Amino acid sequence: MIPLNLAMTFRDFLHIQKYFREEEKRDPSVTEIRVLDTYWSDHCRHTTFSTELTEVNLARAITKEPIVSTYHHYLADREVLYKGRDDKFICLMDLALLAMKKLKSEGKLADQEESDEINACSIVVPVDVDGKEEEWLINFKHETHNHPTEIEPFGGAATCLGGAIRDPLSGRTYVYQAMRVTGAADPTVPVGDTLKGKLPQKKLVRGGAAHGYSSYGNQIGLATGYVKKKSIIRIMWQSVWRSARPRRGSETCGHP
Repeated sequence: MIPLNLAMTFRDFLHIQKYFREEEKRDPSVTEIRVLDTYWSDHCRHTTFSTELTEVNLARAITKEPIVSTYHHYLADREVLYKGRDDKFICLMDLALLAMKKLKSEGKLADQEESDEINACSIVVPVDVDGKEEEWLINFKHETHNHPTEIEPFGGAATCLGGAIRDPLSGRTYVYQAMRVTGAADPTVPVGDTLKGKLPQKKLVRGGAAHGYSSYGNQIGLATGYVKKKSIIRIMWQSVWRSARPRRGSETCGHP
């Protein structure tokens, strides 16, 4: 028997087995298993972001006070927004999205477009096209490439920007600006004091991540001029992209 070398967990495999046994009434093909293994990987599904956080400890730093305050606001808001629900748990994805959910509950996101077509935040804006007003969409695409950038800074940061360019393009969006914000732990900390399972942060900060990011963008003519590095917080959020396209149904085609 040839080993499949799958990345999924055994529990994932049991879930697939149960589904095909009870719903499809057949064995899955190797192709189906490999497709699910890829789609359910941390690269595609961001399983790390959706992992339940049962214990949260914030490291001591000059930013700890505002982070603790913000986290307490998050806990208070989720009590209101998820009242009576037992299917919501604390995770990085919820931390990232709850502020948007709160604004939406307050009626402050009237210009937001909701669509299953693209995984970016889109707002509807009026645009003058040759004297005629049309509705266009401004997309804000946020991408993270924390782990690959930590392992290989130049390539990881470059492919981070590459993915964020291709995602909006698949939604018929013209990408015209990129911004990169990197955060890391103290790069001067000795290797022996580095968090378990983490690589020395100096490799990230000094290892060419900013150059890899700008290199990819510059080769296709994308503005990637803003780079700001922070070595205080431990979580690294890498890039936000802005892009625009006509709203579905618009008569205009092409770039703004």
